[in-house]
Amino acid sequence: MRCRRLSLGLGSCLLVVVSLCFGWVYVENWLPVYYVPYFLPCPEIFNMKLQYKGEKPFQPAAQSNYPQPKLLEQRPTELLTLTPWLAPIVSEGTFDLALLQSIYQPLNLTIGLTVFAVGRYTTLIQPFLESAEAFFMQGYQVNYYVFTNDPEAIPHVPLGPGRLLSIIPIQDHSSWEEISMRRMETISQHIVRRAHREVDYLFCLDVDMVFRNSWGPETLGDLVAAIHPGYYAVPRQQFPYERRHISTAFVEDSEGDFYYGGAVFGGRVAKVYDFTRGCHMAILADKANGIMAAWQEESHLNRRFISQKPSKVLSPEYLWDDSKSLPPSLKLIRFSTVDKDTKWLRG
Repeated sequence: MRCRRLSLGLGSCLLVVVSLCFGWVYVENWLPVYYVPYFLPCPEIFNMKLQYKGEKPFQPAAQSNYPQPKLLEQRPTELLTLTPWLAPIVSEGTFDLALLQSIYQPLNLTIGLTVFAVGRYTTLIQPFLESAEAFFMQGYQVNYYVFTNDPEAIPHVPLGPGRLLSIIPIQDHSSWEEISMRRMETISQHIVRRAHREVDYLFCLDVDMVFRNSWGPETLGDLVAAIHPGYYAVPRQQFPYERRHISTAFVEDSEGDFYYGGAVFGGRVAKVYDFTRGCHMAILADKANGIMAAWQEESHLNRRFISQKPSKVLSPEYLWDDSKSLPPSLKLIRFSTVDKDTKWLRG
């Protein structure tokens, strides 16, 4: 009896399996097959457009006390390579130029360079431009913007392919201090009028200097500052900051990272505009209060860099004073002062 029931059960199972197989073959061959996703409505995610958050306006860093970073913190022969806020400090040996060229050259960038040649300083523009043609951003498109009160005094300097020079007339002023104070205003206005359409990066350099070695894409960054050659090895209490509370450039003894030179700064053109405009507004506030900062625009530049940290810092090899002996920590000099009679130039 048991065997009979077992046989009937197995036979029934076999019949069901055979029926299912025949049914599947029929459906597969004779009926249209629709996959489940076909019947689903198109998910909304495929039609969504990402809504990116807009760039937040710059908020100055809150004042805080922390140890001063020291450029020679490791050993007297080695420079610091990274700031406490993780900005690279650029010097010879810290970058691979061939790698940087492979990254930046395909971008077809145009680099702007502003320089002021006012009064007798027009005598310095030719060696400046000739050295720039030899060493500044070779292989890139470069726009030189020469601001001068005497366009006729600007000599012709042969330029390489993709390199342009614009002579921009500006008003003369009675004193060199006033000329210096107007620099931030002039640069910010020029960015609004022209440079924002013409260049990707903009460097603002002093005319009483020349290039000695290659200055290339290792210097590109959002906001770039250069360490002053006179104060890279001293405590911040000895920096020549503006110490009068009445000035908008005032800096506490406990503040400051490096003392930056006003002869070199730059970055992405939009960032340079924000920076120069901020400095100009601070200068105007001081002028309204009848005060001029200790080192004019350089004082305001340093005040600004304390709250608006540079994203890249150039070592003194990018801003050197040739009257000083070369320390063992610097392997070469890229940009440095020329011999000049400062009193005559400012006369």
